[in-house]
Order: sequence, then structure tokens, then C-alpha cells
Amino acid sequence: LSTPGARAKAAAQRCLWLALVTAFLAPFAYFWHRAPWRDYLTANVLLLLVCSTGLLLCMNRLVWRLGEFFQDETLAVTARVSRWVCWLLVVFPGVAILSGLGVGCWYQQLPFFDALGNLLGRLGPWAKTMALAPACLTAALLWTLKAVGLAQIGELGKPTAMPSEQQDRDR
Repeated sequence: LSTPGARAKAAAQRCLWLALVTAFLAPFAYFWHRAPWRDYLTANVLLLLVCSTGLLLCMNRLVWRLGEFFQDETLAVTARVSRWVCWLLVVFPGVAILSGLGVGCWYQQLPFFDALGNLLGRLGPWAKTMALAPACLTAALLWTLKAVGLAQIGELGKPTAMPSEQQDRDR
């Protein structure tokens, strides 16, 4: 968590805590897949989805803050665009899932967690693939951040010329 700048440090701490919660909740996805009728497991999978989505959005914000700190405008703009795309890729399916839950709870008279388990169990492979799109965008941003960070470190190792030597080169 020794990132430069106070804003980047706060974003890194949020990412750390969300990553810990997501890692703690990850086994529940496997258990839920084996027994989707358990309300406890369905609630934990729902919490896992919320925490992993929050982690992706916080990681995009962290890359944005570090792009501003490194004074790399391209990285900062890319992180902002990726953040908005991730928000859109989360909000639209979220609204679709909530409307599907509303239909399941209202018309079929199912309890909330039963309707949620049924809906998550019926998602096709295309929906699961689309759920990976925000993770892929964030991974690409982190890869770019690595390249920018290594370039910044490489610039630190270069010797600087004395002012008189610089003037001789300019002539």
C-alpha cells in the first residue's frame, strides 16, 4: 500500500479490502453451484458478485489516480473511459437481473433467494462471457499501468546532464 499520493493510497486500501472479502467469499460460488437451493449459499454468491464488481470499479479508479500521479494523460483518460464502460456493463445486466427477479417473485410466487438461484442457474454461456468483459478491461488497464510504472522507474535510473553539458549538446 505504499503508493504515491494520498488519493491513490486510499484507492489502494479500498482495493485491498475488497480483494480480501472477494477471496473469502470465492469458495461459496463452488458450493452454490453444487447446492443452489440453499439460501445461505445464494446470499453469499450475491455478496460475492457485489464485492467483485466493486473491486473491479475500485481498481479502475486506482489506475486512474496512478495515471494522474505519473502524469500520463493517456493512461488517465483510458482508465476513465474504462471505468464508465465497466459501470455500463454492470448497470444494464444488473437492471435485467432485478427485473427477472421481480417477475420470478411476483408472478411465480417464489421467495427471493429461490428466484435468484433459478435466475443465476439459467444464465447462458453468453451471459457468463459478457460478465468477464469488465474484468478483461481492468486487466488490460493494469497491464498498461505496469508498463507506465516501469517506464517511470527506467527514467529515474538515467543520469542527468550538467547544465553546461546540456548547453554544449544544444549547440
